[in-house]
Amino acid sequence: MSTEAIKTRFVAPAQRFSYADDTAMIRIGNSLEETAALVAMEVEKLIQWGAENGVTFDHSKETDSSSKWSED
Repeated sequence: MSTEAIKTRFVAPAQRFSYADDTAMIRIGNSLEETAALVAMEVEKLIQWGAENGVTFDHSKETDSSSKWSED
């Protein structure tokens, strides 16, 4: 399945999930570099939202994960 098909079928352009004090973000790009840039933009938006709403994030609890799908 192509990256574009995965984007359209499974994940909206940017999705963030929050519950109580947990937040998750899913971003899909065509390369690791593109995905990292997309994540960086979303993190900035999330931090800005937090500042506007009196929410802080504990950066020591941050984790990330990446996967690569083959088009084979």
